[in-house]
Amino acid sequence: MKHSNLKDFKKREIVKKFELILLQKKISNILNRQFLEKFQSNTRDIQVKNRCVLTARSKGICSDFRLSRIKTRELGSNGLINGFKKVSW
Repeated sequence: MKHSNLKDFKKREIVKKFELILLQKKISNILNRQFLEKFQSNTRDIQVKNRCVLTARSKGICSDFRLSRIKTRELGSNGLINGFKKVSW
């Protein structure tokens, strides 16, 4: 046998040994990909929008309290948020 044929023969024997393992990996990759594609649009944390807990406003959110700037100011002025002080210039 020529050297190239011997190399090819050895490669084919190795592939036969690991063919089942490779097939299982391919199937699991396909299933994982299908699962991820199904839920991918809902599972990205980047797509989560900060919203006010009280008014559901999406702009001007104070991240410490998860309230909009309007409600934060309103509740802070009434003394309903701990640690907030009314400031006058």
